[in-house]
Amino acid sequence: MGFLRFLKREKREKEFHELDLPPAPPSLEGFEDDTPKLPDFPDIDEKPDGKDIGPQFNFPEEGDNLSEFPSLAELEETLSPIPPVRAPPAPKLPPLSEPLPEPEQAMIEENPEMQDAMPIKDNTFFREEENILGAKQKPWQAMKSGRTIYLRVDKFRSVLGNINMIRNDLKKSEDALMKLENMKNAEYKSFDKMKSSLEDLQKKITFVDKTLFKGD
Repeated sequence: MGFLRFLKREKREKEFHELDLPPAPPSLEGFEDDTPKLPDFPDIDEKPDGKDIGPQFNFPEEGDNLSEFPSLAELEETLSPIPPVRAPPAPKLPPLSEPLPEPEQAMIEENPEMQDAMPIKDNTFFREEENILGAKQKPWQAMKSGRTIYLRVDKFRSVLGNINMIRNDLKKSEDALMKLENMKNAEYKSFDKMKSSLEDLQKKITFVDKTLFKGD
């Protein structure tokens, strides 16, 4: 295979040699003689300054034609004074025919009628002994008030919480009473059984006594 590749390379080189080449360009001999000669630059001893180049203008020197600025006192005299600005008068409102109502108070004020209707005890909650014994309480009286009374939300919640606690205490006391009642009934039943057993024993003793001492 290598030998065949060598033959292929030689064949390609022969094909390149057989191609037609373009003709060579003509020679440049005698062409430089026809070109015109340029003039030589003159010899300059000193370099020119840039001031003389271009048109010249005569500007006035500083301070010749400038006008002086006026002083502050002269300016104040020439200026006219500024007139003072006055605010427009406030409109007058017509008088009210009826007086405004007073704002209602948001909190409950101390009322002597309320204190008489709801007696205050030392403890906020009722004792279990008083609930069990059924302590007498004053009858509820309607509170007389000529205006609407408002109660704050936090106080209302505290009142509801106290009511729930009182209900729980009442329920506990009722449960205790039921337990005592059940214990009492159980004791009565045990007493009845003991009584019946004693009566039977008495009857038996009487029968034995009669049978033993019958002949005497």
